Amino acid sequence: MSLRHQNKKGIRKEGWKSRPQSRWSDHCQLVAQKSVLKQAISKTVLAERGLFSCLDDYLERHALKVN
Repeated sequence: MSLRHQNKKGIRKEGWKSRPQSRWSDHCQLVAQKSVLKQAISKTVLAERGLFSCLDDYLERHALKVN
């Protein structure tokens, strides 16, 4: 039975989370690629959880390649 049919029958209401999360190795990617963010996450909160800002990482890597 496909995931869509399971959701229609109410078998797997949390099924939509299982596929995308299995592809991402860490929580930072989940936060960064979510289509709708209801709340902004500050750098301090990310740092407390052991994560980093994807924008800062991109800017740092881009600066290293240019120089």
